Amino acid sequence: MTHFLVIGGTGVGKSSTINVLTGKNLAKVGYGSEPQTQKLMGYGAKGYVLWDTPGLGEGLNEDMRHIRLIKELITNNAAYRIQHLLVIVEANKRDYGTVYKVIEEIAKPRYALHISILMNQADQAMKGRNWDGINNLPTSALLSFLNEQALSTQERIMRNTGVKVATPVFYSAATGYGVDTLDQHLKQLSLEYKNGHARKD
Repeated sequence: MTHFLVIGGTGVGKSSTINVLTGKNLAKVGYGSEPQTQKLMGYGAKGYVLWDTPGLGEGLNEDMRHIRLIKELITNNAAYRIQHLLVIVEANKRDYGTVYKVIEEIAKPRYALHISILMNQADQAMKGRNWDGINNLPTSALLSFLNEQALSTQERIMRNTGVKVATPVFYSAATGYGVDTLDQHLKQLSLEYKNGHARKD
């Protein structure tokens, strides 16, 4: 099975994403910034494993401590067998400082070709406007905004870090919108790793 490391700022929905993908209430929502143990928490989904990490964005010193811990764990402990990084951001987010930090401090050079950006809270983009709550779908205006955000995120990451990521997947763990698409994305990546077709260049 492919092992994914889930990274993101506090409040972006790392744990809720893990819960909705596994179909169980396993990860503690609101995990926050204080790691109680010096290890990662792993959760088996349908054909892959998700490893949760402490939330970032609680301050420079805390972030550096958590990044150092994560880096040491995935570098020195073969038990985690991390193959791909999943960095979760808010769909309405415009400050990508945490993403750049993760790429520079954790992804490079080992995971620079093995990183995906996931945009959660699609229902809250545009401050919750243009979300069709009855059908649990974005309106055409919101869908257009989300597609633009995804492309903009991809371009900004390339411009600021030199790392080319695939177009981010947007979804809402809270409502379930786009979760099937996210699950298929992870299963496709898992298949590529299994068949040895994951990016190496």
